[in-house]
Amino acid sequence: MFKIYVARVFGAETIGLYQISISVLSLLFAFAASGISPILSRRVAELTALNDGKKADSLLAASVIIVAALSTIIVVLSYIFRDYIGVLFSDKRSEPMFLIMLPILVSTSIYACIRSWFWGRREYLTFSFTEFMEELFRLLFTILLAAGIFGVFSGQNAIAIAVVSADFFSLFVLAFIFFKRGGKMGKPAEFKNLTKRSLPLTAVRISGGFVSSFTALIIPSRLIASGMSTAEATAVYGRVAGMALPLIMVPTMLVGALAVVLIPEIAAAHAAKRIKSVEKRVQSSLLFTVLTASIFVTLYIPLGQHISRILFNDAEAGTFVQLAAALIFPISINQISNTILNSLGMEKNTFFHYVAGAVVLIPILVFLPGVIGIYAIAAGTFACFALTSVLNIIKIKKKLGTRVIDIKKSVLTLIFTIGCTALGWFLQSLLSRYVGDVFVVIAVTLVCGGLFAACVQIFKIASIKSIFVRKGGQKKPVPVDAGGHGIITLSTRRGSLLRRADKRRRDL
Repeated sequence: MFKIYVARVFGAETIGLYQISISVLSLLFAFAASGISPILSRRVAELTALNDGKKADSLLAASVIIVAALSTIIVVLSYIFRDYIGVLFSDKRSEPMFLIMLPILVSTSIYACIRSWFWGRREYLTFSFTEFMEELFRLLFTILLAAGIFGVFSGQNAIAIAVVSADFFSLFVLAFIFFKRGGKMGKPAEFKNLTKRSLPLTAVRISGGFVSSFTALIIPSRLIASGMSTAEATAVYGRVAGMALPLIMVPTMLVGALAVVLIPEIAAAHAAKRIKSVEKRVQSSLLFTVLTASIFVTLYIPLGQHISRILFNDAEAGTFVQLAAALIFPISINQISNTILNSLGMEKNTFFHYVAGAVVLIPILVFLPGVIGIYAIAAGTFACFALTSVLNIIKIKKKLGTRVIDIKKSVLTLIFTIGCTALGWFLQSLLSRYVGDVFVVIAVTLVCGGLFAACVQIFKIASIKSIFVRKGGQKKPVPVDAGGHGIITLSTRRGSLLRRADKRRRDL
């Protein structure tokens, strides 16, 4: 929502400046806190399974102290050496925006730890609500500060101040929810253990932060070298990083929702030595990911420009979405396989695999922009995450000693994807002559999405059960839950990840 509003109101150039600033902030956040929160959620899940809530509270307190101290130090040092950080920005106009937003390192770091506590306790509704709340506040503050209601700020400064205001306000609301729900900070403990366990993940996030910052720096620079002006290069980068890539990343929200459930579930099952349960979750999670990626590719290739015009009033971003839609497969599979490895306590492997992917990515970002322009981002990202996905799956298979992907079902899914995509392209070409973008998107989605779902059901790749189950003669919605209460059932050789429950299962 936030990026859609910014793109429509301020345009591609402003969102490009925002993306450049955020890439540097992401790098600093990786140093401050990004490795702690996943470890905290996994440890809280394990301790909750062992009924040791007191120790979980102590770990939360220790985590908050660590990230608050690190993020504060980084913020102070960044302000002290502000004259030397200009080298990190391909467009110097991003630097003031970055300096305004810098304090969110502190709020975001603490915020991430508290959310991880909810995550580990499997309070998924609260976890998801807080993420939605943060996005909503960011949008509302931007509208208030930039749309003339107060008229105090304008342009990129309004966006930066809105982001800071929304972030701290979100932290305040989350803290209120935490204490209202009975949460408490225990006596801090295991500082050394938390830090040691988080190092591999921190290394992964730092590497990712460096790559993100490098991309934001090198791509506009290479585009300028090929003949674009600084403003044009920033706008092109903003169009891709702030419009097209967020659309391509939409499927990862669904996969991420599964990951939210998966980490504590697998961690708890693994701690309890329930290996068969772990295997079932892994198999079904990967199949769900392939299906999710397939349906979005089916729709994005024919509808990319139409969707982009509706959301951003920009067709060029939609062209990138159409040509780079296949990115969804390696990005999604990498995301869920990383989650599985981390849940199994194999964070070191995710780091080494990411390094291997970065070794492939960086030369592509350096040398290909002069040949294929901005599409070097798509080529490099595809190569990077395709490699990491393969390495992750090989490691998971070796760890569990079982097949983790159903090759037959995956190949059938890809065949259906190609067929439905071709049909979608034909339909949008036909309908575009007579009706507007909204109708084209609705019509193609209904026809191609429906056909894809039918193929998946007919060939028994997945079975979609009713959203409602009967209980006591009443229809009652059942939440999606990897622990056995589900909406979607994915058929695999050994069972399903999300299956309909007729009775309550005992807590892990």
